[in-house]
Amino acid sequence: MGGKKGGRGIAKRSHGGGGFQQDGTAKAVRRACEQDDVHTALRSDPHTFGHDVTTVSMLLNLLLRKGALAEAVGLLGHMNCTALPFAKTMQALDGLTQTIRLEEEAAVALVAAAVTNAGLNPGERAAASFFVAQAGYVVLEFVAEGIAAHTAIETQPLDVLRRMGRSAVVRCAPGKKKGEVLCAHEGGGGFNGGAARERSVQGGDCVRVAPMEDVGGPGGGYGRLTGGGGMGGYPPPVVEAEVCMAAPLVLKLPTADAANKLCGGGRVYRIDRMANRIAFSRQLNALHHAQSGPLGSAPARLPCLLRA
Repeated sequence: MGGKKGGRGIAKRSHGGGGFQQDGTAKAVRRACEQDDVHTALRSDPHTFGHDVTTVSMLLNLLLRKGALAEAVGLLGHMNCTALPFAKTMQALDGLTQTIRLEEEAAVALVAAAVTNAGLNPGERAAASFFVAQAGYVVLEFVAEGIAAHTAIETQPLDVLRRMGRSAVVRCAPGKKKGEVLCAHEGGGGFNGGAARERSVQGGDCVRVAPMEDVGGPGGGYGRLTGGGGMGGYPPPVVEAEVCMAAPLVLKLPTADAANKLCGGGRVYRIDRMANRIAFSRQLNALHHAQSGPLGSAPARLPCLLRA
């Protein structure tokens, strides 16, 4: 986990090359991150860009957005990776994806690697241990909720989840604001009907949006809406969105481009309620302020918490 070795996907240390090569590689990695190109970014050796905080921070954000937790652990534990300001690490954790199933063990390793990357001295280890435990609990709770949602998606019939208020099938149109889409429910279903439903989707919830042709699961668990044609062309990728309004259903996408890709083409999308990202973000923010000291930028507070 920690130590001197890079993880899976992180290139081994190379020898040679000066500052000019390092700066050029750092720019190439940043450019790949801006283009969401994980494969290109991971082809570069951290020995040539690990000194640059901005580059490491951008790559960490990209890896967590894509669910590449093992690669993120390898980056943070690489012998040439600079110590990141903890605010940047927390920001990256806040962007942890829900579009794919994550593993709990990888999430625990990620939190430990983030603290190790901070370069603690022996006097700060007790505070670090406390933080690892608390942050690990917060991240694990978030990941576990996501795993439960993915398990339901993979194993439960779509019609059942629609009656429970956990899933919906929609078509998307441009919303009133940039980056938003207005969803029209297909087949009279949605998040509002069915006496057997759990708590239905509300404003502030996070959902997973997937083209019907771009999903799958054991035994056809994802399902397909009968007659949901008109899906010409390459479907947009699976994305996460925030519910701005439940009735009518309005979603806020990460970018305006992502919102535009959902609209038009007659495509049908499946929407599933995921873990509560707002609560996750607030918990991470509270932890960040509680510990801002040996791992952050203000006087140490964690030792006080430990003595309390």
